[in-house]
Amino acid sequence: MGEMRRNHPALICVLLGILSACDQGKLETSRRELTPQESVFIALEPIHLRPSESDRLGMVSGLAFWGTNIAVPDGIQQNVKIFDAKGTLVQTIGRAGDGPGEFRGPSGAAAIKGGQLAVIDGMKRVTLFAPDGVYLRHWRAGVILSGNFRASQDSTRIIVGGMGNVEDDGAPAMRAALLYNVDGHLQSSLGQVPDSLRPGEYNFLAGYGAEQDGVLAAMLKAHNRVHIRTRNGDTTFLVGNAIWEPPAWDRLPLNDLGAHMKWTNTQMWTNRLLPAGGGAFVAALSRFDTVADLPRAHYVFFDPSGNELTVTTAANFLIQEIRRDTAYYLRTHPDGSVWLERYRIRLPAGAEPKPSR
Repeated sequence: MGEMRRNHPALICVLLGILSACDQGKLETSRRELTPQESVFIALEPIHLRPSESDRLGMVSGLAFWGTNIAVPDGIQQNVKIFDAKGTLVQTIGRAGDGPGEFRGPSGAAAIKGGQLAVIDGMKRVTLFAPDGVYLRHWRAGVILSGNFRASQDSTRIIVGGMGNVEDDGAPAMRAALLYNVDGHLQSSLGQVPDSLRPGEYNFLAGYGAEQDGVLAAMLKAHNRVHIRTRNGDTTFLVGNAIWEPPAWDRLPLNDLGAHMKWTNTQMWTNRLLPAGGGAFVAALSRFDTVADLPRAHYVFFDPSGNELTVTTAANFLIQEIRRDTAYYLRTHPDGSVWLERYRIRLPAGAEPKPSR
């Protein structure tokens, strides 16, 4: 018995060592569960977008495939530049102003039925243009803060992500994604702040919306909670819990209006929500690397039933559009040139979406 007592500290050390090794093993296993982003996003040859000398690209904030061309809103030049598949400028639409066909900070574009192009600007005006770029009409979206702007899968409706004002059973309500027809009539809305917030969560409703196969999805910018609407009703679930960290609001500097004025390495946001094809969606849960001055995004692929298909390691790009099996991202280089980066999406074997409930 005495011998056992004398060896007890040594035994504890051995046990602690085993437990520590087990914990480290769990950590390594958790790390290995993240799929390397370079195996999911296979880099293809980028396309150099070449504007004219008199109308250079300023601030690009979105893109849309318009027929065989690429529409790129320019928030500084106050227009939308149209490039062909080789990156050559073929047309410029709009100008700065408040009149028909004019913009104040265009930020998003979407190709809709009949070959028309819809563009949203900083005044939340949605302007429609004919296939030849001629102004048709405009209407105003009911959002305060805008998130994303895209067409539905069948191109007959427009999704505006943001902080939307709607009526719910006759009472004012805020939603993260609004679904309009092409004439500006609100047809549906989705995504709201949960009744009970987890520690560190915040009522920041600016958000994102996406739709495919009749399924409407929405996410709040400061949450990893997904809201899904199918023909069978609404559901919510969390994605990316293994990597998600709520924004650290209590450690951020405030400006004179009491708003957070700095994005730090500790903040994590939902920065994209896109249909990924085959019934799947993909969300970008990201931080901003203030040292490298680059976004770092984990991509979570999931199906409408809440099954995570894969979660990637952090990538230094924020995809802006997915077309068929290819993801696209506009990157501005230090010399001011803008390149359309392309990535072939290849999910791991067995990562197929399940039928929606």
